Amino acid sequence: MSLAVLLIAVPSARAQASDKGPLSVLNVGPLTVSGEKGMDETKAKFTVLNSGSEPVRIGEVKFQASSSEAVKAGTFHPEDIPPEEAVRLVVTLSGVKGLNEEVTGQLVVKNEVEKTKQLPVAQALTVTPAAPDDPWPMVLIFGSFLLAAIVALGVRAMAGKGRLSEPVPDPKWSFSSWATTLTALGAAFGVVLGGVTYPPFPHHISKVELTNLNVLFGLLLLVGPFLFEASRRYVPVKKEGDKPQREGRKWMLLVASTFTLWAVVGQIGALGLLGSELVPPFWDVVCGFLAIVLAVLAARYFIQTTREQLETDWVKEAEKAGSGECCQPHSWSLL
Repeated sequence: MSLAVLLIAVPSARAQASDKGPLSVLNVGPLTVSGEKGMDETKAKFTVLNSGSEPVRIGEVKFQASSSEAVKAGTFHPEDIPPEEAVRLVVTLSGVKGLNEEVTGQLVVKNEVEKTKQLPVAQALTVTPAAPDDPWPMVLIFGSFLLAAIVALGVRAMAGKGRLSEPVPDPKWSFSSWATTLTALGAAFGVVLGGVTYPPFPHHISKVELTNLNVLFGLLLLVGPFLFEASRRYVPVKKEGDKPQREGRKWMLLVASTFTLWAVVGQIGALGLLGSELVPPFWDVVCGFLAIVLAVLAARYFIQTTREQLETDWVKEAEKAGSGECCQPHSWSLL
């Protein structure tokens, strides 16, 4: 009796094994692929083993999603899997560009010849959206520079009085310089807040791009005063006992202030982009509007402050204070 059962069970087990077919997926765990910036297609790569003694031709690969149906499996290669070999199967996925959330599902592989009784094999797959393709970094960098340059030229035209070659004292940076302080603190705040609460799939700008913008505008804040200090010229000593001095010029003041305005406007824009990613869809428009208002106010403050500094006769101011040198005891404040 036992021998008869064994003789029947063994062929039955072999039949079940042959029904499964020789193909199997060697990947352990789910596969994750990301979309490419600006591209509607991406590729999924996983390994398929043919443990049989005959080659197997793949007839179809489908992506069966458990959530969105936007992603579709397209072409694949290779089509033929040699016997007793493992092959890396590359499947092209389309419909990735419009994703705003990750899509999960199974890549199902079917063979071409039905008589082999090869059951489909599947690879678990997660498709994540590509980074935003909006040109906000370049728009913000060059747009804020263009605005700062136009406003600076307007200030030069409005100032009128005096020449840009006239001497000016050294700049002063303190916490009363609200624009520079706002930019410095805003850059640090943007980096920290973006690292903690930034959404995994942003709509307008990636986390890396936003961090780079914060760092860039934070560094630009230092460029203006550095250029002013580096461009000053040496002034010969007029009286014995006086200390040697170096003087700046009004054109240097205008250039330094322009770099400061560039940094301020750019940082305001970066904070606006950060806010638009952290709030619900409707409120991102409000964040953009507030950023524009703050940029206009910064430009207005720049016009008033820089015009006053360009029109000031710093030599006369020093004489009134009892000093014959323009650079003592006065200084001009950064924005």
